[in-house]
Amino acid sequence: VFEPGYAGSADLADIKIFKLPAGKARAYHEQCQEFSRGYMQSVAHAEKTTVINAKFTSLFVNWNPNAIKTLFAAKSNVLDFKERAYSTYERMAMLNQQGDRERTGSVDVERVEIPAAMEVPEAPESHSVFILAEMESFEISLNSAKDDLPLFALTMSGTRVNHHGLEGDDANSEMSLVVGDFRMVSAAYGKTLESYRTILGLAPSASTSLLTVRYSKGASAVGSCNVGGADKLECEACAEIVLSPMRFVHVHSQVFTLIDYVTEGVFGAIAATVASSAAAAAMEVAKSSQSGERLFYIVASGFNFVVPQAAYSENHFSFHAGHFEAHYRALEGDIGSEAQVSLEDVSANCNRNMQMVSAPVNMSVSVKLKPPFSKITEDERATKVEMSISRIRLLVARCHYAQMMHTLDYNISEQDTFLREEKARAGDDKKGAKEEKSTGTTVNSIIKNLSHAGVENVEVIKRMYINFNIQELSVELCGDTTDDPIMSVAAVKAHILMKLLPDEKQTKAYVTLHDLVCDDRRAGSVDRTFRRMIGRASTNRNANRMKSSIRAMEQESDSEVFILNYTKNQEDDSRDVEVKLGSSQVVVLPDVISDMLNFIKVAPYPYQRVMSSSRSSSALSEKTDKTSMQVVVSDDDPEEVEACFESVAQGQLPTLKKTNYRIESSNMRLVLVDLGSIDSSSVGPFVSSKRAAALTETIILQGKMKANFEMTSDGDATVEKDYRIDAE
Repeated sequence: VFEPGYAGSADLADIKIFKLPAGKARAYHEQCQEFSRGYMQSVAHAEKTTVINAKFTSLFVNWNPNAIKTLFAAKSNVLDFKERAYSTYERMAMLNQQGDRERTGSVDVERVEIPAAMEVPEAPESHSVFILAEMESFEISLNSAKDDLPLFALTMSGTRVNHHGLEGDDANSEMSLVVGDFRMVSAAYGKTLESYRTILGLAPSASTSLLTVRYSKGASAVGSCNVGGADKLECEACAEIVLSPMRFVHVHSQVFTLIDYVTEGVFGAIAATVASSAAAAAMEVAKSSQSGERLFYIVASGFNFVVPQAAYSENHFSFHAGHFEAHYRALEGDIGSEAQVSLEDVSANCNRNMQMVSAPVNMSVSVKLKPPFSKITEDERATKVEMSISRIRLLVARCHYAQMMHTLDYNISEQDTFLREEKARAGDDKKGAKEEKSTGTTVNSIIKNLSHAGVENVEVIKRMYINFNIQELSVELCGDTTDDPIMSVAAVKAHILMKLLPDEKQTKAYVTLHDLVCDDRRAGSVDRTFRRMIGRASTNRNANRMKSSIRAMEQESDSEVFILNYTKNQEDDSRDVEVKLGSSQVVVLPDVISDMLNFIKVAPYPYQRVMSSSRSSSALSEKTDKTSMQVVVSDDDPEEVEACFESVAQGQLPTLKKTNYRIESSNMRLVLVDLGSIDSSSVGPFVSSKRAAALTETIILQGKMKANFEMTSDGDATVEKDYRIDAE
């Protein structure tokens, strides 16, 4: 402004305001093309119309929830003062008129009292307000209410915003937003990689991005909104969102922090929700939404979904959908919300450019969310995800399996948002602890109990259930690459349920496969007689099979089920695996089992999450160092013994990990093939000291079996084994 070449306010903003009389107002409503036709016809009766045309070169907003709430509170105070002042002035005027009449002695002879019930109130004049704004660039910095530093930044360019509403009528309005480019970026703090900081933005294959939003509120506006054929009879508001090819990065803790910030720090602040706690805020939001549902319809021509292994890891899975369609419905009251997502032509690969789906598939996803403070059980409050796929063939390499396990631990189950520097967080905690100890409740302790959205930080631990229903499933387990197959698993009516239980610090998985077929796919086993490891038991007794009843065949068909129960405890990293097999033939190939044990062996991740304080760890740290002796017995020659003396710090002893395998079968056939065929150079529980014989050995067992295998390892080696098998 103070520079000599300043050309005037048009360089920053050009705002024009027009007031239209009733005749021109109706004509303007009929000619306006920025809003839906049906909505414009419903508000064409307005007597007065105001049109605001605004053009901005750039606009930057620093959004702090506390500051916004203060502004809205000040606005409310000013409006209250205005109403009280007007009421006082009207009362004073009435008293003055009454005093004048008493002094002059005048009487209104012709005045007739009309009962209040017979009075017809005058209809207020409707005032139609149009806001038509254009901005070359628009940026909102979503700052934390705790330290006023950025959490996320929303940037848009080539933006056009059109809004219409009736003065004094909040129940009917319509808004449209058109954006040339759109990006949602996380703060440049912490260990989040630069490639993951753009949470939502332009897809790598697209040169330009386009976001179109139309938000409609009220019966007339909702009736003219396109929501892809969804039911909108109970909706008080709906939105249509159209995206060009976009890219979404899912860092779990950051995404849920953003959702909480938008809910509490943006919409809550706008609605002047100044609740002192997240529970009270949730109740107020629930009360304010009793009048109806809100429906959001989202369409994208192309969508990339990236799931990092961790916010600081370059390993990630990438999913691409040729067409994306979603319906998000916010239900009235405290029922919660639900989303229906349809994906077409979905493909998947990893950061190593290995394809993980043999051919693009179609899938549908259903998500149900419950309010975090609803008075229901933990199972009912859990976030439930349902995924349905008709047919899919997955290619999973050894590195993919390890990456999946690490993604569950260091992304989905991670509590740290990585939106602040680690040293800054630790420093604030230590400083706040010292001050709180010396002076009691301090400002730092109060800020520490606040969330980034400006409400009391009530930690809500919600469960998540992910349910997969696949009609035809084929999984090919491979070695180092997807071109090196080890084993293939195919089944119909596959059902997979994953339960993330942070309140119990457990991860559970339940797998049910009907008509399971498992084949040895290694290149070196092409000439083997037995390559099918699991399948239906074949028999030559055709006569007996022809005489069997339909009921017996149905029972045999129902028994062809593979059931897997998997439990992982996060505190001690122990695992419990339970397998149940129906009536089938299982061929045991020791070398394949050895390869599969190496496949599921996951190396520890270099970064360890900060866990809650444990009594065991503190107890170990208090112990003094001792000299230990380790005795190693060679598996090849039991008579060879090697003793190693080492000074070991007891506080640094590795944590022992226990794994328990339980296998149970109904009447099945067990075929043992190629006993002793593993080379002695291999490692694992099936290692043999004998060379492979020229002739293979085959043993066939039939009956019921229960087996229990318990192993204890220190991360690198197995220190204890216990095998037990009961057969009938």
